[in-house]
Amino acid sequence: MRKLSEARGKQKAFSLFKAYDLDGEQEISYAGLAAQHNMPVTDVNNQMAWARREFRRIALEQLHTLCGSEEEFAREAHALFGETPK
Repeated sequence: MRKLSEARGKQKAFSLFKAYDLDGEQEISYAGLAAQHNMPVTDVNNQMAWARREFRRIALEQLHTLCGSEEEFAREAHALFGETPK
């Protein structure tokens, strides 16, 4: 995810994603991130949407390579993300 973000010039998106979803800080909010990074909350929302979409895509690609069948992949993807990927 970090490499993809760097390659696409989305370092800020990765930084926000990391702070909100990976670092485990319970009290962080989009408004708090916006203030920390001196940007509008709408920009935080847009950056987070991109990062989460790409994270999900990467995770599903990796999961697909690990599963022995399409049925197993569908079950595991559902367990991880709550829906069957398209």
